[in-house]
Amino acid sequence: MVIRENFGCRTCGAKYTVRVGVGTDRHEMHSFDCLECGLPISIITKSDPPKAWVVPDENAVMNDESQSGIIINLHPNFAFEREEVHQEYIFASLAYLTKIADVIKKVPGNHQDAAFQFDMPNANFMWGIAKGVIILKRSGGQEKKIQKLINDYERQRRKIFPDTHITDYKELLYNFFDSLFYPKFEKLLAPSKKLLSEVKEKYPEQFQALSKYHRDNLQQENINRYISIFADYFKIRTDLNQMIVHSRLDDIDIQNKVVGSKHFDVVKLFYGQAFETLTSHFPILACINNILSNRDFDQFQQMTLNKYIKDVEKAKMSNPFSDREELFAYAKYLDSTLRNGSHHASMWREGEIIYYRSGGSGEKREMPYSMYLYLCNELIIAIAALFCLELELNSL
Repeated sequence: MVIRENFGCRTCGAKYTVRVGVGTDRHEMHSFDCLECGLPISIITKSDPPKAWVVPDENAVMNDESQSGIIINLHPNFAFEREEVHQEYIFASLAYLTKIADVIKKVPGNHQDAAFQFDMPNANFMWGIAKGVIILKRSGGQEKKIQKLINDYERQRRKIFPDTHITDYKELLYNFFDSLFYPKFEKLLAPSKKLLSEVKEKYPEQFQALSKYHRDNLQQENINRYISIFADYFKIRTDLNQMIVHSRLDDIDIQNKVVGSKHFDVVKLFYGQAFETLTSHFPILACINNILSNRDFDQFQQMTLNKYIKDVEKAKMSNPFSDREELFAYAKYLDSTLRNGSHHASMWREGEIIYYRSGGSGEKREMPYSMYLYLCNELIIAIAALFCLELELNSL
C-alpha cells in the first residue's frame, strides 16, 4: 500500500507530495531534507490494519489536496534508483519482488504476501518477547513465564506461517533472528555451527574447557551487550531497513541506490556501536579456531587468550582466524576507519554522501549514505548469528 499526502515545510513553506509505502510495523518515522531551506522534515506512518495514515512530525505541516508539490518517495523496506526519488507512479516493492522471489519462505496452498513473509510484522513487539525470554531464562526458575512468552510468540508467527511450532527458548530465538535476516543469517550461522559440532565431536575435552571458560568469564557480559545492541537496532530499524534486502542477499550492487528517508542523527553512531559489540565477541571464534588448529582453546600461535583479549586492537581481533572462511565471514564487513568516524561522532552527511574522519592522520573519507546503511545491516546480522552460535556453546 502506498499513501499519498501533501505536506509543507513549516519553516519555509515549500510544498511536497509524499508517496510513502506502508511497511509491517505500526509506527514508522521518515525524515527527508527540505529542498529549499535544507532543514529536515519528518512524518510518521501509523497503521492499524487494514487502515494506515500519515501524520506530520518535526518541521512538517499537512496541506490540503489542492497544495501538491514536489514528489517525495519513501518506503521503510526499500531503496530507490536515484532518478526515481521524485517520480510519480514508482512502486519500489514491485521491483524488489524479483530480488526475493527465489528465497522467500512460501506458505503451501496460501496466497503469498511477500511483505509479511520476508519481513516480521511488528518486529519491535516481537523483540520485546524475545528479550523477555533472554532475561527470564538468565534469571532462572521462570519456566512458566518463559512458556507463556513462547506461546505468545508462536501465536503471532502462526498468523503468517500456520505451521509454526516453537518447542523451547532457543528455537524461539533462532526463529526470531532467522525471520528477520534470512537467508544471510543462516549463511553465516550454519558453517560456524558445523565447525563447533566438529570441535565437540573430535576434541571433547577442549570443547568442555571452552564451554566452562565462556560460562564463567564471557557469557553474562556478552548477553548484556547483545541486549543493548538490539535495543539500539530496533529504535532505528525503519531507517536501516531501507537497505536490508540488499544486506540479506549480499547484493552489493547498490551504486545507484538512494533511500528516501535520511534520519542521519539517529543512525550515525550505530556502526561504531555494532563494530564494538561484534569484535568484543570474537574470542569465541578465535578459541574455536585454536582447537581446530590442534591447540588448547586458550593458546594462539604467538600469545595466550588473556593477552589476545586485553592487548589486541579490535580491528585486528579477526586476524587469528582469517584463514578459516567459516569464521572470518563474521568479519567481512568490518571497517576500522568507518568505526572510528562513527564511534567518535566524527561523521556528517551532505545529501547522499556521508563524510568521516579516520583515526591517526584524520584523513577525510566519504561513502554513499545507502552504503553506510548496508554495512550497518551486515554487522547486525553477523551479531545475531554469533549470538545463536554462543547458544550452541552454552545455554542461557
